[in-house]
Amino acid sequence: MNAVLRLAAAVAVTAAGITSAGALEERHEHPHYSGQMRLDWCFTYGKDCGQMSANDFCRVQGYEHATNFEVEKVSPTKTPTGEVCNGSFCTGFAFIDCFTSGERGRARDWPQRIDPNN
Repeated sequence: MNAVLRLAAAVAVTAAGITSAGALEERHEHPHYSGQMRLDWCFTYGKDCGQMSANDFCRVQGYEHATNFEVEKVSPTKTPTGEVCNGSFCTGFAFIDCFTSGERGRARDWPQRIDPNN
């Protein structure tokens, strides 16, 4: 009986996104730029696509970095640098999984331009 309870607790903790003591991973479905348009998968228009844009989204949300993401065709989208894409060729994130090894930091406002070295 105790083994069943421990297993159930472990499953509940894993389902909540806690991957180790103090660590936290959370999925953000259809992430938006500053609550407006869907977030484009490129950091700047047509450049530095994927991990760089996902990492910056996670940092703005108070996490350390992105561990996983998926993209989909969607329009309009907005890059972290504020450029807008309109059209059938635009690509945004379907989801981004954000991770932090400790407590989640304080979320910050979207700046006009995100510094990838910050």
